[in-house]
Amino acid sequence: MGAATAILEYSRFTKPKPTVFQQDTLNLPRLLNQEKSVVIIGGGLAGLACAYELSQRGFTVTLLEKSPQLGGKIASWEIEVNGETFNMEHGFHGFFPQYYNLNSLVAELGISKNFKSLNFYSVVYRDSKYKPEVFRPSHSGFPWNIVDLAIASPNRLYQFCMKMRQTASNL
Repeated sequence: MGAATAILEYSRFTKPKPTVFQQDTLNLPRLLNQEKSVVIIGGGLAGLACAYELSQRGFTVTLLEKSPQLGGKIASWEIEVNGETFNMEHGFHGFFPQYYNLNSLVAELGISKNFKSLNFYSVVYRDSKYKPEVFRPSHSGFPWNIVDLAIASPNRLYQFCMKMRQTASNL
């Protein structure tokens, strides 16, 4: 009954947003009243965000990173191949609308110009039995973002038929 209600209430146009981080009920000071230092290991996205937040609260921050650049999996660097210089990275990085904390940090730092919206991106499969997928940002919260993805997928019917076929052959 709950599943039927959820399906009936689902609308592709209006979905509840997940709750954004709410401040703890603990009454912690926003700034330190004595000098403290902290060491953060790893200059990836989480380490950089942590270093920023703690420095804003008055901590002396030491950030340790083994790579020659900061950013972890979102970093890029230049390489030279046959006399040409290319930017190299770890691969696609999606910063989706549901990343409320990241988006508010980007806005606070004023670095939104460093992020480019693709509006959509495609994934092409090596196996030709799958059609290419086109992904677009979804502003819906979990689990509706997954429902949106399944509805938009051109492969959903293929997968369903394959599962039915497999189930039938197991009988």
